[in-house]
Amino acid sequence: MRNTRTDSKNKGEREKGEAMGKKGKKRRIVLVPLTLHGHITPILQLGKALSLKGFSITVFQGQFNRVNTSSPHYSGFQFLDLTGSLPESELMRLSPVEFLMKQNKMSEANFKTCIGH
Repeated sequence: MRNTRTDSKNKGEREKGEAMGKKGKKRRIVLVPLTLHGHITPILQLGKALSLKGFSITVFQGQFNRVNTSSPHYSGFQFLDLTGSLPESELMRLSPVEFLMKQNKMSEANFKTCIGH
């Protein structure tokens, strides 16, 4: 008879081990939510779930999705500011696709600088 509790624990340890790179370093996942209201909460929930699996989490935040970085819920997260966000009024003026393309173009250089490329 299999012990599902032990199997579950071993699976969790395996998943954490898979999240570790060579030499025992954690693999880092970079999460970039849209820079609009309402997009940060799902990203933080995903980050928390991935963190529990052993990944290091970096979250980019724009001017509309600021996070209370002193919260103990995200103590292991790294937060980086993504400067150059478009004002939300641009969303009203542009189509959603145009807004995202313009936002991506404005943020590209800053993003590359932050990730070291």
